[in-house]
Amino acid sequence: MMLRASTVCATWRHCLKPSVFKPSSTFAAPKRHQPRRNPARCQAGSHLSLFAAASRSSSIPGLPLLAVAIAAAAGLWLWQSFKGRLLQIKLPLFYTEPEESAEEYEQALASTRQAVAVLKAIGFMHACDAARTMVELRRAMQQNAIARVPLRQQAHETQELLGLYRTYLRNSEMPAPLDSLRQLQHLLTIQRPEAAKAEQEVMSQAAFSI
Repeated sequence: MMLRASTVCATWRHCLKPSVFKPSSTFAAPKRHQPRRNPARCQAGSHLSLFAAASRSSSIPGLPLLAVAIAAAAGLWLWQSFKGRLLQIKLPLFYTEPEESAEEYEQALASTRQAVAVLKAIGFMHACDAARTMVELRRAMQQNAIARVPLRQQAHETQELLGLYRTYLRNSEMPAPLDSLRQLQHLLTIQRPEAAKAEQEVMSQAAFSI
């Protein structure tokens, strides 16, 4: 009887130890379901994330280039449309007269030069410089051979032109060449009666001086 009581006490002590007592599986907390990871799927996801990050970093510098390309294309299209409309517009003709030929230009230039030479000759005549007056008269006659037009009648007084004619008669060889006299009369716009009167005066003065 004493042996059986000691055996029962030892059994209860063994059952009451914390390390021996284990709760039943029915009272344990339920475990969460953790899905199994697929290694291939994880590797693909990492590649996708890396590609997205690379695309973000590379697309940021490319935006200005894309904007410039779009602006250039728009500008080219606008220029082509404007150029097409401009070609359709008919502009009026401002210059309808034909251009001057080289001969007409030379004649106009010679006419200006002969006028300048006559003006200088008149100035030397008033300064009583017969030599320079003759030089300018011969220069004016050379330009008149190209221009073939007389001086303007309102440019100088008649007495000044007759004075040039008398100076030419006095300082040229006697008798003066007839063609030179005709050309000088045409240049200085001297009429034939006035020229004959001036020639007679110069010849009479020359005869009196002799």
